[in-house]
Amino acid sequence: MTLGIPEFVGRTSTLDSVVHRAARGGSVMLVGPVGIGRSRLLGEVATRLETAGTRVIRLTATASAASVPFGILLGLLDRPTIVRIGAEDALGRAAIVRAGVLALEPGAVLVDEASLLDPASAAFLLELARSDASVVATVTAGRRVPDAIRALVDEGLATTIRLGPLDTTGCAALAASVLGGPVESALAAALVEVAEGSPTGVQEVLRAALAAGSVQLTDRLWRLRGELPAPVAARRRAAAEFLAASPEVQEWLCAVAVADEIADDLAEHLCADRVADEVERAGWTSHDDRFRVTRMRRVAQSEAVLETAGARQRRSTLRRLLAATAEVPRPLSDRERIARGAWRLELGDDLPAEDALRLGALTSLSDPDLAERFLRHAVAVDGGTAADVALAEHLKRTDRLDEAQQLLGTAAFYGDERAAGEVAKALALAAGFGARRSGQALPMLDAHLLQHGEQPDLLAVRSGLLRSELRYREALPAAEQLRRGALGFAAVFAGINEALLRTELGEPWAALQVVHTELGEPRAALQVVEVLRRPALRAVDRLPEGPALLDWLSAWAPAVGSLDLRTAEAIAGRSYDRTVETGLHALRAPFAHLLGRTRALEGDVETAAHLLHEAVGLPGVWRDSWLPVILADLAVALTRSDDLAGAARAIARADGGPVPPAQHGPLRLAEAELLAARGDPDGAVALARDVAARAHDAGAVVEEWDARFAGVRFGDADAAQALAGLAPLPGEAREAQHDHARALVAGDLGALDGVARRYWSAGLRWFAIETVLRTVGLRTDQGLPTAATAERLAGWPAEVPAVRARHPEADASGALTSREREVVALAARGLPDRGVAEELGISVRTAQTHLSRAFTKLGVHRRSELVGLLDDVS
Repeated sequence: MTLGIPEFVGRTSTLDSVVHRAARGGSVMLVGPVGIGRSRLLGEVATRLETAGTRVIRLTATASAASVPFGILLGLLDRPTIVRIGAEDALGRAAIVRAGVLALEPGAVLVDEASLLDPASAAFLLELARSDASVVATVTAGRRVPDAIRALVDEGLATTIRLGPLDTTGCAALAASVLGGPVESALAAALVEVAEGSPTGVQEVLRAALAAGSVQLTDRLWRLRGELPAPVAARRRAAAEFLAASPEVQEWLCAVAVADEIADDLAEHLCADRVADEVERAGWTSHDDRFRVTRMRRVAQSEAVLETAGARQRRSTLRRLLAATAEVPRPLSDRERIARGAWRLELGDDLPAEDALRLGALTSLSDPDLAERFLRHAVAVDGGTAADVALAEHLKRTDRLDEAQQLLGTAAFYGDERAAGEVAKALALAAGFGARRSGQALPMLDAHLLQHGEQPDLLAVRSGLLRSELRYREALPAAEQLRRGALGFAAVFAGINEALLRTELGEPWAALQVVHTELGEPRAALQVVEVLRRPALRAVDRLPEGPALLDWLSAWAPAVGSLDLRTAEAIAGRSYDRTVETGLHALRAPFAHLLGRTRALEGDVETAAHLLHEAVGLPGVWRDSWLPVILADLAVALTRSDDLAGAARAIARADGGPVPPAQHGPLRLAEAELLAARGDPDGAVALARDVAARAHDAGAVVEEWDARFAGVRFGDADAAQALAGLAPLPGEAREAQHDHARALVAGDLGALDGVARRYWSAGLRWFAIETVLRTVGLRTDQGLPTAATAERLAGWPAEVPAVRARHPEADASGALTSREREVVALAARGLPDRGVAEELGISVRTAQTHLSRAFTKLGVHRRSELVGLLDDVS
């Protein structure tokens, strides 16, 4: 893939500010480090000024031109003039150059790298700035500039703008421009760290990453698939400095680079304090006073040290690190234990299978490649069935189900009941959740239980399979009983399923309890979740995703059970950001999906599609087991953004693989949304009815409710009647949906208009605008005035731009503004234009303009026709 010059992104506000000042004769100094984008910004300023009709002179200062008086300006003169300059004295040369440049009538002079200007050229630019011309110049931070350039600022002729590094949003926008498509948040965060926010560095890193395959396009989103290399120039500078350092400094830098971070008590065994202080003062390392550890300051420095140090130096460093960790009197942290295990593997030292298994569990989410090394080592040193099962579960977690099942199928567990149970559990998890074939996994698990007897772990997995099979009435008591049992995998896994079941059964408040802190900020706490937090941490070696899934459930229950978007987004947003910061990509999928789902309800369908595309492409067993629902929500977001072809592809992809019965309903409702958008409301209604009937038979309360509400949205009167008759669900948003159905059944258009306002207040903006449109349509059909209801469309679509693509009738141009309503009310009372103007304190012409626009919007032609609308618009 060839990368071209990207669009100018990330500094739009700065560009606007510079252009605004320069267009009015003001001058600007753009100061920043090398690679920060000063030259590109200057070029954009020139283009904008030229487009606006300003005569622009572009100059680039160089060291060679600086040795010649007026050197940077000579290129603007013709050859005969330059020849004449050679025969003149200093004053004569200055006069000729000055006349030649002024003859060009510059409105703005743009200089790249003013620190390299010769004094004569700098003095002339100061003279220009004192007249009507503007001077915009770039300066590398830290470089000395000629006195005349400094005078521009000192005299108040120029303002200084310091260009800092791009933030995560700026790096994401630049990367999207370079790559030609949106990027995931993890990639944007990595670019900030590696390229340090330098636009030039971002582009260089992306080119190298593409060549190495560490950045890939998956599901229409550019994703991080490996480590990003630091910019070459930065690595070369760091490598040269490293080679010039003393041996003891090199030893300390090697230790920090290899270990990533070193605790203070470990550092005492590795280097003298004066060496550590010297290295920190030189800008190589930084000390974290909070956690009392030392780290390399920059990625480029760490990479340079690791690349420059030879194999012998690295082995020596590993030996020193192992010796230091052995001498520390305290227990090692998990990070240190993992690092120590990895060093022992690298050196070929002995590592018992039991230790390797424990380390594999600790790294399964944070570093899957290292986890696999530990687990394969455990298998190789005869770790037995436990090692086979652990490796199989890791293979399942990293999307290699076939290899996992093959490994389990050859596991030697005969005669060992406990080992047989572990293999059966792993197979059921792989087939039932990873491969989404719960219908096949359940009878296999039942056969094993019949032969070998009941085991809590297997029964917990069985409760989850029952939930996937939409057998909620059987699954709930089983899950609840196991959750109340002995702490461990069974209690945590069953408890997670119990929370999901209670949410789907319309009992989120049985699982969810919203409390308020002293600061007044809501904190959702699942009763089930809170009970499970301690056992989840204790069972993390057997269910690494457990603690994160409890956080996800804390957001999922309010989002699904009561449509409480604010609570859900507060929890999911924090957790999503944490997974980006820590690099735990496998744990990001549930939070990306949930945030995408809520954003679609809020009408921010572009962000929703971005997040859902991200969730589709992330690794992990959760993503595998929930893929049809993720794709269904993606299809809804794409439908609402008017990408009907993309929505159809998402649905086809979901239908192309196994779809558990519990996920069938959301997928069919997404298909119904697509049919409605394509102009087939009858097909949409039929699908919604099928889903509702099936959910009713299974006792899936929330799914039935959502299907009935979908029917209401698609214009099904029977669905409104059915939804009005359902038992209420908790939460203000669910109550509004109930009242929505009741208002339609009763034909109460005033109540329906009130429901729209409640949707908007709850954040359900897409539903709010749909409801207003429905109200306007019903009023129109019944010959009733519509202006008061339609006025809401004057502001709402501006906050939900995507609604205009799906519902052109929502364009705000058809609704009266507040001023137009005032004018109509006065005109309907018989006031002439002048009377209206005097009453409102506006000019007669303005009053006439407002009235003319109102006539057009209301479809009337005479003042007398306004009388019938008076009650509706006043």
